[in-house]
Parts: sequence; C-alpha cells; structure tokens
Amino acid sequence: MGFDYIPAATLPEVLEVLSREGERAKLLAGGTDLIPRINLGKEESPHCIISLRRLQELDYLAYGDGGSLRVGALATLRAVESDERLIRNFTALAEAAAAVGSAQVRNIGTVVGNVCSAASAADTAVALLSLGAKAKVLGPQGEREVDLPTFFTGPRQSCLARGEMVKEVVLPPPAPRSGGLFLRVSPRTGMDCSVAAVATTVALGSGGVVDEIRIGLGAVAPTPIRATAAEQILKGHKPA
Repeated sequence: MGFDYIPAATLPEVLEVLSREGERAKLLAGGTDLIPRINLGKEESPHCIISLRRLQELDYLAYGDGGSLRVGALATLRAVESDERLIRNFTALAEAAAAVGSAQVRNIGTVVGNVCSAASAADTAVALLSLGAKAKVLGPQGEREVDLPTFFTGPRQSCLARGEMVKEVVLPPPAPRSGGLFLRVSPRTGMDCSVAAVATTVALGSGGVVDEIRIGLGAVAPTPIRATAAEQILKGHKPA
C-alpha cells in the first residue's frame, strides 16, 4: 500500500497536516525505525509520511545558562555521541546514543525519534529518564513540557494528542558532584535491541552520601521506566 510523502517546509505545515490526518500521518526524521517497521509489516502503512528533513532549525544541541541542554528533533545520535561537552556532562546519554544500531543508523537516526518510538528498549529514552529530561511538545494549542516518565503511556504509545509533535528534549543542568553511566545487555554488541538496559545518574552530598539518584530501565517493562523504589532505597547511603 502506498502513501503520500510530504516534505514539509515549515513547522506550521507539519502541525496542519498532523491535525488534519491524525493517526493516519507519521513523522519522518531519520526513518531508521519507521521505514523498517512498515517494510516488515510491523507498522500499518500510513496515509501520509511527513518529512522533517528540510526543517534544519530542528537540528541542534543547544546549551543554556547553568549547563542545561536542548536536543532538537533532528539532532542525530552521532551528533550526541560525539559532542565533547555532552560526553562530559551527560555521559549516560552519550553512551546510550553510541549503543544504538550501526554507525550508519546513528548518522541519520535521531534521539527524539528514538524517544518517540516509545519502544521499551529505546536506549536513549532510558538515559534521558536518568537525567530528568522533559519532552517539549508542540501542537495546535502551543507548547507544553512533559516529564519523560509520563510521556510513555504503553508499548509504542505516548501521550501525544492529535496534531502534536516533540520539538525537542530538555535536560536540566547536571548537579554538582554528579555523574552517570549507561549499560545494556544484548545478544550482540551492536544492531540488536537491548535485552535489558539501565542508566543511572547520581549526585553526592555532604559526607559522600547519595543526595540525588535517578535510575532508568529499558526492555524490562512495557515502556522505559524509572526504578523509583530502588532510588529511594539508595538515597542517603554511601556508594559501595
């Protein structure tokens, strides 16, 4: 079954088509998840595909005052894994981006696309959960920010309403004396999806005890999740 291909030139055009077509429309950034799923019959062929590739204003890694970070909808996994400042300050995200697929996939695949797939094994979503990220959603009613744990509503389902898209993900500045990492288990080093994945960001307080901790888990539940019970157990203790 064929579909209409719309190379959108502006964000208002994207939102207009999304509002008109609803679930019959799909957004295309890198296409590394959507196109294979359509070809394999895992995704129903949409009525139209809206390409974001002409919207270069969405291709950015932007640092704000205090060290916050905004990752635009067209920022590639390769850009994220290779940015030196990001590697230092948001290590878990850089490591998760580097773990996705092959070099060819990371050259065109995007972090926001990985998040919006809402797959339980979406590696960058796991890292972003550990970093306290939010999704900035753009739609007919304007912009809104969504805490990432509430963005995922079910297997490959999100809270996005008709006509909405994720413009960027926003990461708060790293806390003092903090660090993080990402680990995954998969049948092969690359290409395969995670069998299990974990990302942790820890900030130490006075006396070297855990002042703040966030743990993201992937491929162990219907969606990427926070391990909030484990976080509460570990908080206030010294790392082993």
